[in-house]
Amino acid sequence: MISEIDQGLIFEQLYTILEWVPDLVGCIGASIVLIAYALLQTKHISADSFNYLILNVIGAVLILISLVYAWNLAAVVMEFAWMIISLVGLFKHKKNQQRTILLAE
Repeated sequence: MISEIDQGLIFEQLYTILEWVPDLVGCIGASIVLIAYALLQTKHISADSFNYLILNVIGAVLILISLVYAWNLAAVVMEFAWMIISLVGLFKHKKNQQRTILLAE
């Protein structure tokens, strides 16, 4: 049987391990956004491509998740706007694809 002291140590260690998870999620999100921007600047993808837009949405969502744990209003506003603008771009991309398919028929 685990004593109360051992249980306390286990929970303390678990908390310490899990404490860095939001930072990791945010760093992954920031990396995704930066990779998308680098690909755009090096002309490997275009600003209206599905890949660029979805990378921006995923990156912004991951950063927003991390901001729930380390609140920063300015960063939340920025990432929320980044996500919405990218979602609008995805909607337009899908609409343009459907229009192209209809014109090809």
